[in-house]
Amino acid sequence: KDRFGIDNLNRESLRFVYLSSESLLKAESFPRLTLLGQSLGSVIVGIEAIYRCSPDVFIDTMGYAFTYPVVYLLSKGSTIATYTHYPTISTDMLQRVYERRPSYNNDAMISNNMVTSVIKYVYYVAFSLLYRFVGGYADLVIVNSSWTKMHIDQLWGINATTVFPPCDVSQFSSKNLPLTERENVIVSLGQFRPEKNHALQLITLQKLKQKIEQRKSESGIEVPKLLLYGGCRDEHDESRVEELRTLASNLDIEDLVEFHLNAPFDELKDALARSLLGIHTMWNEHFGIAPVEILASGVLLCAHNSGGPKMDIISQGTTGFLATDAEEYADTFLQILEKYDKEKRQEIRSAAAESVKRFSQENFLLSFSAATKSIL
Repeated sequence: KDRFGIDNLNRESLRFVYLSSESLLKAESFPRLTLLGQSLGSVIVGIEAIYRCSPDVFIDTMGYAFTYPVVYLLSKGSTIATYTHYPTISTDMLQRVYERRPSYNNDAMISNNMVTSVIKYVYYVAFSLLYRFVGGYADLVIVNSSWTKMHIDQLWGINATTVFPPCDVSQFSSKNLPLTERENVIVSLGQFRPEKNHALQLITLQKLKQKIEQRKSESGIEVPKLLLYGGCRDEHDESRVEELRTLASNLDIEDLVEFHLNAPFDELKDALARSLLGIHTMWNEHFGIAPVEILASGVLLCAHNSGGPKMDIISQGTTGFLATDAEEYADTFLQILEKYDKEKRQEIRSAAAESVKRFSQENFLLSFSAATKSIL
């Protein structure tokens, strides 16, 4: 309840089965061939799960498609369904390796070498074929966004059903949080994982600071603070935060940045209630619950021009803003601070708050119930 705001949970209707082999699902267990290692690890976890609790209906919400043949073979008669949030492999990943572009999941040591890049590309192609094979064991495939549907349909050769994930927008709604003038603050919400690209947020703030200082005599606006709210799962995330602190210091913006780790839910809501601007920088976010919560709070959000924010959540300039690099992010924030008066800001906030109502928990329950009616 303190972390996620979940109340009135009926504990009698739940049974948690703890699996001793779950460590095989962790990426750090497989520093090389991570996709294959985790997928094969999920097979072992799946075998343990079936022997400890054989189900009538098996619903995978974690994206471990390699468990489907296990369920099919060991739990005869079970219906297999998946609510896929992120494909294990995507055509975008294949494209990045093919183009030899470095990223958090394509190390520069590999991308800078033609031979290793070819080997990795062949590995990804072979894995995608395996992924298509195991996906064929699912009786029902539900996905959480247009972006995920596009990739799953292509990879598995199906027509998946889209059900947007539940976002308790009422907790952040403008009915509870006033859409009045906010503090000169940029708020960020997201776990401290490499794919969230918090470094881009720090570089954006540095560029924004430079632009504001260059024209301060003309505009009179102040450099906003950046509040980074996110969860730390383990020592790897904590180490990542320390690296971000060092980067902020090197960029000479440490006095403008605040890190809030594993903050209580009420503290998070308070931060969203008083922030003028929001930033989200993950490339190809599969959906984006954090952007929905930020928009529902009346914050003017600039998110990455890809994935769920682009395809499902934000209408550029109407309910929010989209950008691809630090320069575009900084220019967007500068435009809002310099050229958007209170009426214009209010117009965008109101449109965003109205738009995200379609992602409510009530709509999710209706859509998910309709999608799973045939198997329950």
